[in-house]
Amino acid sequence: FYAIGVDMRKPYRVYGGLQDNGSWGGPSATRSFDGITFADWVRVLGADGFHCQVDPNDPDTVYAEWQYGRFRRLNVHTGDTADIQPKDPDAELRAQWMAPFLISPHDSTIVYAGFQFLFKSTNRGDSWVKLGGDLTANDPAQMLPRNSSAIPYQTIVALAESPKKKGLMYVGADDGTVHSTIDGGKEW
Repeated sequence: FYAIGVDMRKPYRVYGGLQDNGSWGGPSATRSFDGITFADWVRVLGADGFHCQVDPNDPDTVYAEWQYGRFRRLNVHTGDTADIQPKDPDAELRAQWMAPFLISPHDSTIVYAGFQFLFKSTNRGDSWVKLGGDLTANDPAQMLPRNSSAIPYQTIVALAESPKKKGLMYVGADDGTVHSTIDGGKEW
């Protein structure tokens, strides 16, 4: 697994993404004599699977991602899915192979996604706003050509929101830049 997430059920379910094998979810325990088997696991996304996060207030809502910041929200009970990748009409987005995203610890309808910009959704990814400008060095000399098959450089690779103070966030990029905000991204 690249990364795992868990829900709040009892027993809890584990979700994770695998190289070339999608993203899957399965129980942490079972009453079966055979224990946990392959049949207990559910595929939530194809492609290369990476981060999976579960809405802490709705264990049926799972967020999963695949290459370069493509995100999906899935209801594991109904099977309904929505592709929720942010878009920016003013810029070509750069995302890491395994782009960071997170559910706010203060409100589970708020989701963040990192490209060269930090995006925020207040409606579980149905729409997005950009929080400020480019949070990388944005050095044209370091940019890869558009037709390059290499992983983009100068992208956000880490982000976190304080679980104690809403709006206190940190963002780190693969070019060494680190930014923080105390007002939810109005000023960095």
